[in-house]
Amino acid sequence: TVITIFISEILADPSPKTTAGTLKKAISVAQYAAGLNNFNLTMEILNAIYHPKTFSKDMEKAWDLVPVASLEALLQLTELMTPIENYRNYRQKLKTGPSPCVPFLGVIMSDQAFLDDFQSTITADIAINYYKADLMAKELQNFQSLMASEYQFKQILPVQERIMRIIYSVYPSKAEGIAFSSLPTTFDERYRLLLPHLERFFLSVGAFNRDPSIFSTIRSLRSRDWK
Repeated sequence: TVITIFISEILADPSPKTTAGTLKKAISVAQYAAGLNNFNLTMEILNAIYHPKTFSKDMEKAWDLVPVASLEALLQLTELMTPIENYRNYRQKLKTGPSPCVPFLGVIMSDQAFLDDFQSTITADIAINYYKADLMAKELQNFQSLMASEYQFKQILPVQERIMRIIYSVYPSKAEGIAFSSLPTTFDERYRLLLPHLERFFLSVGAFNRDPSIFSTIRSLRSRDWK
């Protein structure tokens, strides 16, 4: 969703000058997200910026107008989130214990898929492979520990409404019955709103489809487990 929104915003105006300004803003948002340790958002914005539609020969005039400072910031973000050596730079950043933090879900999913593919759930003597379960549980615990504290943002309803309206302009079918004045304000309310999306996300990953017990574990996580 974030990738689609940023791509549509970047390509909204055919003017190279306007597009360059939008690219500059996108880089600034990614930079701000990284400063807040929201690495998942950072990566999604980078994917939008480097998408074939926005990072192509047709966009050359617009990219020529992007300020050098923005390009340098983009390079730094790219180096942080590069997948080279299994996301070495990003993993090193996580070792510093950034908090609060929104880790990049792609790395978490790939780590879980790797453990699932290369460790049998049932051992040769027809027993549960508790070693595999322990490894996967530790990965999920590390994920939870990174989200141990919550961001203390001041609620600004007009900004929230603006973001939600952009989302629903891209996905109009999701806007039915939405009441912008009743957006969730407490952590538990936001968690209940997020849970169905988490379920769909994890179900879309083949490794979790093959191992229902893992999905059941994730589904049973309570809101207090994420604090």
